[in-house]
Amino acid sequence: MTTDGAPDAGEPGGESMAVAEASDVAAPPRAGRLRAWTCRHPVLAFVALTYAVSFGGRFLWGEARQGTIPRDWASAFYWLVAFGPAIGSLVVTAATEGAEGVRALLRTLLAWRVPVRWWLFAIFLYPLSSLATLALAWLQGATAVDAWSLPEWDGVALAKSAVFWSVTLAAEEIGWRGLALRRLLPTKGPLVASVYVALVWTPWHLAGFQFGSSSTEWRLAVFAVATFPMLLHSLVSTWIYVGARGSLLLTTTLHVSFDVSQLRLRPLLRAAGPQATAAWDLLYVAFLSVLIWRNGWLRREPRPRIELEPSREPEQPS
Repeated sequence: MTTDGAPDAGEPGGESMAVAEASDVAAPPRAGRLRAWTCRHPVLAFVALTYAVSFGGRFLWGEARQGTIPRDWASAFYWLVAFGPAIGSLVVTAATEGAEGVRALLRTLLAWRVPVRWWLFAIFLYPLSSLATLALAWLQGATAVDAWSLPEWDGVALAKSAVFWSVTLAAEEIGWRGLALRRLLPTKGPLVASVYVALVWTPWHLAGFQFGSSSTEWRLAVFAVATFPMLLHSLVSTWIYVGARGSLLLTTTLHVSFDVSQLRLRPLLRAAGPQATAAWDLLYVAFLSVLIWRNGWLRREPRPRIELEPSREPEQPS
């Protein structure tokens, strides 16, 4: 997977990003070979660096757990795994767009001024669709499941989980949407770009799945089960990302909602029987089919470009 799209100067628009025509940018003068290659292939460079950081952190975490290196470093290596996409994105952005590009990318994490409908979609799409599917399955005779019979979280644990998810998922979004998707959109279009992101984003989770004492077979089974929902989520994230003018705050919110639904509501669907899980999958396939058709993602055009908006310099008094 390669991309030659690279940002060039454009008209600012929206709160933090703007949609513009795609164009190519040559590597900066006097750049070294590595930086020049990064400028030509920013997505490949990002993926390579992200995998190196995350799987390297996973390897070092294992060494620390075995006592080969100080055990106190294990937690630091865990965070290295989680922040691999953010590190890869920021390094590649700094090499291709400079310090201002890094600042502009980070500002998208605070871009909250978007149409209200995108906030509603980001927060409620996954939980409401899961509950609606569960209710439909019950009406069709599926086994009723007591939601409160599942493991509960107390208030403190829930707050800690919310902070943990917000931080780690924002680190993911900086990479997978803030760099990979943004760079692929102008050259590949929303549909193909979403699939490309899913193809490299889903296997990356194996670095995290390897934590704990579960068997390799169990981890691979979890990975296989998660592949289809991850592809669906990649498509929905692209829709939100483009509609919300590139706000990573919105895609992070959507990602938190997705993980909560998968961890809390998806077990209810599985417990209700295979027809409930199948109904959920079919519901999203139908929803995404309409989304792809209504937005013209099957056509070669339009291929939106989400461009980082530079900071606004204060006006000097005359």
